[in-house]
Amino acid sequence: MVSVDLSERTVLLAGGVNAWAQGIVNCFLNTSISTTCIDVADLSTDLASAHTPSVIVVDLGSVHVDEHRALCTRLRMTHGARVIALGSAGERAMLLDSRGSLVDTFIAKPFGCRDVADRITALLAGEPADTVEYGPKSDQALRIDVERREVRRNGSPIALSRTQFDILALLARDPGHVVARGEILAAVWGPAWQGSANNVDVHIGQLRRRLGDNPDQPRIVQNVRGVGFRLRS
Repeated sequence: MVSVDLSERTVLLAGGVNAWAQGIVNCFLNTSISTTCIDVADLSTDLASAHTPSVIVVDLGSVHVDEHRALCTRLRMTHGARVIALGSAGERAMLLDSRGSLVDTFIAKPFGCRDVADRITALLAGEPADTVEYGPKSDQALRIDVERREVRRNGSPIALSRTQFDILALLARDPGHVVARGEILAAVWGPAWQGSANNVDVHIGQLRRRLGDNPDQPRIVQNVRGVGFRLRS
């Protein structure tokens, strides 16, 4: 097995100091990988160049939608770093051109900080983006690709709505862990959502049917009465 030296590597987290950036910083504490949080506006200044980053993680939510393509192109040309973009599922198509993607990796929201940290480590190790496996697997027959927003069971693709996929991806972050209905509502519908918590149950039922899960005795998406739901570990 070939070992890869990850010493003296710098990762820029562009989007200001916020919860996701701090979570990634915490993932690399007590390691040889240095992380620095900066504003997206500083990516075009000498401040960013002074860090000589190996990987740049940029939150597209901090940039006007019309500037996404230009920003990602400029990052590659100016810094020569691997680029990870964080954004909504609809923003991914905007970063494609005739030669492929303008970034090494696109991770759709919602995402886990550990998932992003694992992708950073893989890119630092020199792995090409298209061969890096991403997305937890809760069942040997169920394959969840969070980046491409694809789900396969026994090798066959399963078509899910955006909401159904977001719920599944949320549960798949930590298989076996129970996620409360309130947490699902906040993560998928947003903290300002004022609707009924039963909306979660309706979409869970639809998700189970799409996955071929028995609604009476579910084996994939399981419910814990009075608490929430979990993906079988």
